[in-house]
Amino acid sequence: MKKIIVVFLFTFITNSFAQETILPKGTAKLGGVIAFSHNSFKKGFNTIFRFSLGAGYFFINNLCTCLSLDYTYNSSDEYMTTNSYGFGPFVRYYFGLDKLMPFWGISYSYSQVKIRWGSIMMMVKLLFWIIILDRLDQTT
Repeated sequence: MKKIIVVFLFTFITNSFAQETILPKGTAKLGGVIAFSHNSFKKGFNTIFRFSLGAGYFFINNLCTCLSLDYTYNSSDEYMTTNSYGFGPFVRYYFGLDKLMPFWGISYSYSQVKIRWGSIMMMVKLLFWIIILDRLDQTT
């Protein structure tokens, strides 16, 4: 607890003496990430691709309201593949010195994940359709 108070006081004192840079109202912000990773192991591999895009607008000085879009692909061996799609808003308040702009922020993200694990996904879909067709057959 003492460490948190010391860090907070240091941040407060440093910022009170620093000349603050202003990000003016009416400024637009655009940023993103593209990442790729591939690792090979004795018994397989792992591939990850990530794409993230964020766009925002400063409605008042130093306060940015943004929206982010995310996509992640993860493949391990030939058996498991994961696709993740997400989006959500975030708000950031920027403060700081001339060249350094740290921020406080809050965000929310909604994600949908699709997982394929070898032939299990095909078997589950096939079983689902057999059950549905069987139920339809019983009702007629």
